[in-house]
Amino acid sequence: YQENIVGSGTASSVGGLVGYSNADDFTIVESDVQSPVTGKDKVGGFVGELQGSLKISGSFNSSSSQLKGESRVGGFVGYSAVGSLTIRDSEQKCAVVATGGYVGGVVGECAQISVDTLYLNGSVSGGDKYAGGIVGLGRNVSLDNIEFGNGVTVNGPADVGGIAGRLENSKMEANPFSADFVIIVCGNESYSSSAVSVGGICGSASDCELRNITVKCSVYGKNYIGGLVGYNEKGGVFDNCTYDGKEVAAAGDAAGGIIGYSVSGNALLKNLVNYGKVIAAWYTGGIVGKLVNDGASFCTNLGTVSGGEDTGGIVG
Repeated sequence: YQENIVGSGTASSVGGLVGYSNADDFTIVESDVQSPVTGKDKVGGFVGELQGSLKISGSFNSSSSQLKGESRVGGFVGYSAVGSLTIRDSEQKCAVVATGGYVGGVVGECAQISVDTLYLNGSVSGGDKYAGGIVGLGRNVSLDNIEFGNGVTVNGPADVGGIAGRLENSKMEANPFSADFVIIVCGNESYSSSAVSVGGICGSASDCELRNITVKCSVYGKNYIGGLVGYNEKGGVFDNCTYDGKEVAAAGDAAGGIIGYSVSGNALLKNLVNYGKVIAAWYTGGIVGKLVNDGASFCTNLGTVSGGEDTGGIVG
């Protein structure tokens, strides 16, 4: 294990084990980071900046202190620009904090990540866009056998999600959770009435597929708040997904049990079910708060929907 890995106030590429790696086949096995890691940009519990491929297995970030940085901050890796990041049979118990954006329980920003069997018990907080329980901004994200500890929260001002602040070009075709996915997204008073684009899975999505997923998170914010996705802007397939949490609540507009606001124009939404309470000032729907140039089929709302103008059982 390592102790007291602290970069200067202007340090970039700071990691508990490695600051920078461009190796094509880098492996970390059965390692445990127990100390606080602090830097500015590209700060990770194990690796600060990755410009190659990395496999982490049987490893732990068990620090009792916060992992802190300004931007691109992650419990395992701060920034994974190219290549692939693979994590297996590991745990992340450290709180991860960024004063800026791009912060995740596993990685702040990544080009490709595959995670199988991971326990997370550290909350995530960002000061700018892209905060997620696993990844801040993630492309090509694959997840399986994920479990969150009790009391985990994710907070930030924009693009905030239980899994990812923002997802791009990603598929989740089976429920990736090994236990009920029950965390609180933007429940902090600082964000519950002001955050924009907040979702149980991701705050915003572009060209993503979510199938056969059940979410039990409580999700809060101001505008574009969804049980699964806050804001869907390009394409996407949302099939056989369920929101079964306590509530999805927007202080402003566009809250939906599944998606807060979808403007893609060619998304496929079908076989979606909401059991939770959905609340917004306007554009409030049991499935989608605001739907532009898209349709929804074979959807069911069994929850309570409360709003002002433009409120509907399925679409606001």
